[in-house]
Amino acid sequence: MLVEKSETTATTLASAGRNSFFGPMFDENWNLHSDGSSTEHFIDRNPNYFGVLLDLLRTGELYIPPKIDKKHLYREALYYGIEDHLRLAKWGPFDGNRLRLAKSITGPTVGKADKIRASPNSCCCVVRNNMVNVYNWMLEEQPTITTRDYRRVNDVCWVDSDNIAVSSSDKYLASGGIGLFSASTGELKYNFEVKDEDQLKDYTADALGVSSDYKFVFQLY
Repeated sequence: MLVEKSETTATTLASAGRNSFFGPMFDENWNLHSDGSSTEHFIDRNPNYFGVLLDLLRTGELYIPPKIDKKHLYREALYYGIEDHLRLAKWGPFDGNRLRLAKSITGPTVGKADKIRASPNSCCCVVRNNMVNVYNWMLEEQPTITTRDYRRVNDVCWVDSDNIAVSSSDKYLASGGIGLFSASTGELKYNFEVKDEDQLKDYTADALGVSSDYKFVFQLY
């Protein structure tokens, strides 16, 4: 096995943050653990990608050499727990008062986009008729969410980074329901009908949200 060594400082590793892969290497006073004789750590990962990420921690700037696969690099950043550093370097800081084009998604689509919703971790989803197209923060398309019996999607909201609530209505009767789907797999986890005093109503949730205590909030029509 070929082992490649990289040298860095405790300051550089500490910049990754407490919740990163490198956090446990430090004690509660943010000092690098050492047995007094060695501060070497073996990491069983691809050294080429590690070098790019190490430079990112050193400088705060992202340079991706031509030989580096971007998707693999993003997944390595996720492994080390520094994906936020990578997002910041790639997209820049968030400015709520200014909109700018970060990247375009090209390719054929089915129907017009009715609604677009963003997640807390920079993912997004696009509503088209009875489908919800989901994209991760790298703008890679994930498995499509499709409603049961081709019910039209009225609205969606992100419950957290990997769960999407979808409100839908029956194609003919307009009786509605809400489903909880996995954003990464498109799998339906849970669904329920919209009721009032145990009676199924003929209106649906058209404005959907989630409260801080993970309760659904919706406007009924």
